[in-house]
Amino acid sequence: MIRAISLSALLAVLPVSTAFAADEPESAAEAAFEAQAAAFEARMEAVERQADAIQADDSLSEEEQGARISALMAAHQGEITAFAGAAAAFAADATAAAMADVDVAAIVAEAMDSPEVQQAIAGGVGIAANSAWTHPDADQMVTYQLMAQHALDEAGMAADDAEAADPH
Repeated sequence: MIRAISLSALLAVLPVSTAFAADEPESAAEAAFEAQAAAFEARMEAVERQADAIQADDSLSEEEQGARISALMAAHQGEITAFAGAAAAFAADATAAAMADVDVAAIVAEAMDSPEVQQAIAGGVGIAANSAWTHPDADQMVTYQLMAQHALDEAGMAADDAEAADPH
């Protein structure tokens, strides 16, 4: 679980920090955040060692181990939340700075003018106009509902299987 939190934080910041690394020297805000991230990572590694020690303690039952690890995580929840907030704020600021010179409207207009996109839009309009969704047939609607329910059931079973394979 600790690894997942650290990995999530890293993945949240990686695209932005990569963009900065390629374009400009490190800003004061970036340096401060990287220092904060390094300190957070060190603290989370210490928490991970504590959790590993709890899991390795054979004198504890699984319930006791789970309770102690939950208490350990609860004790650090404020710190985790604060770092996640700092990462989100840094990512938002860095993204805004990176996007400041990007003309999104021009990029979208150029993309929309391409023949491939125009062909795809025309095809999509035709499909939508001629689909069963626009001319509801009771039997077809039941079929769509069954297909959607099947997809949801499959996704739920896959999630259950993933949870059973790695309950942490």
